[in-house]
Amino acid sequence: QTLEDIKRDQRVLVLKQQVEHSWLNAWYWQTYRDLIEEDRVFLTQMRDFIQTIYESGGKDQSDLIGAELELVKLDESVLEAHKQYEISRHRLNTLANFVFPELRLATELNVLPHSDLPSENQLLPLLMQHPDIQLFDVGIAQLSDRTQLMAQDTRPQWGMELSYGLRHGDNPNGSSRSDLLTA
Repeated sequence: QTLEDIKRDQRVLVLKQQVEHSWLNAWYWQTYRDLIEEDRVFLTQMRDFIQTIYESGGKDQSDLIGAELELVKLDESVLEAHKQYEISRHRLNTLANFVFPELRLATELNVLPHSDLPSENQLLPLLMQHPDIQLFDVGIAQLSDRTQLMAQDTRPQWGMELSYGLRHGDNPNGSSRSDLLTA
């Protein structure tokens, strides 16, 4: 596999993980919001019951105020859940580069098929196929090559140069010019 293929496979895995995470977040916040709405029915009935008792003189006002306060907290929780749900849906739309219609997500998670864990002997070859590990191996190979090249550059070098120059003509005093030897 080429380096580009490994990087492409890694990007596919990252995108898959981001989509799964965004979808699970959206599902969580939708489910959380539904549970809060179910609690609203109970808290509203409780507040009405406390208000009836308060109006008949059986309870003091602090219990009624406490019930009203719990309903306000519940409304804040609903708003936060809705905001987080919208953030997750927007993230899904961004990842898909498509605007999905506003549909309710399934209320039950599908049971995913599973297989037995591989044995220790089977695990290493499976892990070696993962793009992150393959990129790590490519990086190690590149560093090894660089290290070898640097070691070659820092080795002491010995060499010898020899030059011979043949000269023609005479010196100004009339003597013949000698040849040059440089070592």
